[in-house]
Amino acid sequence: MKKLKMVIGIEGQNLIFLISQPRAGSTMTQRILASHPDIHSVSEPWLMLHPLYAMRSQGYEAEYHAWEARTALKGFFEEVSSDEDAYFVGVRKMCGHFYNCALNSSNKSYFLDKTPRYYHIIPELYKTFPQASFIILFRNPLSVACSIFRTWGKEEWFNLDLYKEDLTLAPAKLLDGIKQLEKTCLTIRYEDLLANSESEIRRVCNFLGVQFSVKMLEYGACNLPRWQYGDQELVYQKVRPDPGNLEKWILFIKSPHIWQVANDYLEFLGHEIVYQMGYSYRELRKTLDANRPQELDVAKISQVEWLKRKPDQYQEVHKTSLSYTVIAKKNEREGKLVESAIAYRQAIKLNSKSAWSYHSLGKVLAKLQRWDEMIASYQEAIKLNPNSASFYYALAQAFIQQGNLDEAIANYSKAIEIKPNFSIGYNSLGESFAKKGKLAEAASFFLKAVELNSGSYKARGNLAEVHQI
Repeated sequence: MKKLKMVIGIEGQNLIFLISQPRAGSTMTQRILASHPDIHSVSEPWLMLHPLYAMRSQGYEAEYHAWEARTALKGFFEEVSSDEDAYFVGVRKMCGHFYNCALNSSNKSYFLDKTPRYYHIIPELYKTFPQASFIILFRNPLSVACSIFRTWGKEEWFNLDLYKEDLTLAPAKLLDGIKQLEKTCLTIRYEDLLANSESEIRRVCNFLGVQFSVKMLEYGACNLPRWQYGDQELVYQKVRPDPGNLEKWILFIKSPHIWQVANDYLEFLGHEIVYQMGYSYRELRKTLDANRPQELDVAKISQVEWLKRKPDQYQEVHKTSLSYTVIAKKNEREGKLVESAIAYRQAIKLNSKSAWSYHSLGKVLAKLQRWDEMIASYQEAIKLNPNSASFYYALAQAFIQQGNLDEAIANYSKAIEIKPNFSIGYNSLGESFAKKGKLAEAASFFLKAVELNSGSYKARGNLAEVHQI
């Protein structure tokens, strides 16, 4: 009997949102659910953030003055319909169309959008798609903090400021979202998924109204594509949920700096938030105390500064590398690029061992089109961290701006040597060879980019164009 084809309903029927803090195990959860024969998913779409932020009064920057655009947009809808809800009706139709486009290519019945930072827009998501199913995923917050600090923060204090909202805002926003979503929401914990995989995924399937299959747990055997966003390492090394990862974070807090991050974060969250997330403050406190590194008794470790001060205090603190970095990023968001570059240089002066400060300075210099200085800044970042594919890729992009294809190719090649699954790097390398007229080499790199990320329209387009030539 032929399966009846289903679509995303006008109010979000057959649409699933998976929302969490970043680094909370959402990629593993997504791959398990996407292994179901009726559920389709792609790499994090981030589809709903732009249209829903358009009606917000803060939290975004744009060259065209976003706050003024919002005022004009509200005025327009008041003029044409006397109802601001008309905007959400339009977003519903537009994004529902895109979700259906994704679903149509799969011949499946449900579409799963896993975008962790939707925690910012849960009320608007619910208003737009009130019949969608929402899955809120929690993970031990100290495990999340350790993972962010190690993987994204590169164990640099000031880098944590880049993920401040993921740590300080996400838990409370997720908890508030659960209250609003009520029966349309299911809460799960990463630890339960690892320890009791079958019962937890069966519970998720019951919530979604789909039949559970034990094959879902063997997500590594389902030939899903490698996604561009989310966990790029551990989830692809495993074939099913591994309980061995439950207490891995405890090994990391043997490092004084990581212990300090976990300690400060636990104190920041407090008893109530931790309890509502489904964890025991007392047990986490006991684990930290039992694993306190001895070095902390004889060495002073800086505290996570932005956890200790209010936003309006940023301008009052000018004597640390972190505070200058905060000022630099604020100036960059406001388009004050010269001031941003000056602040980054002050941050580097106070902490010359921070590779990411040089990298961030390079990005600002690129916007200022100061190519020689930009290249020098990226080269300093690489000296400090020669194992970062991102740094080599940025340097290659800088040489592209100068028209130096040979240096660009050398640095793109180094980037993919460090990160063999770097699909964007392969595509850029192909573009560089194409500019040199070496089409055979270009085609091979475009093909590799497509193999690593079949959803890359740019790489596929480049490959088709080279073949036509």
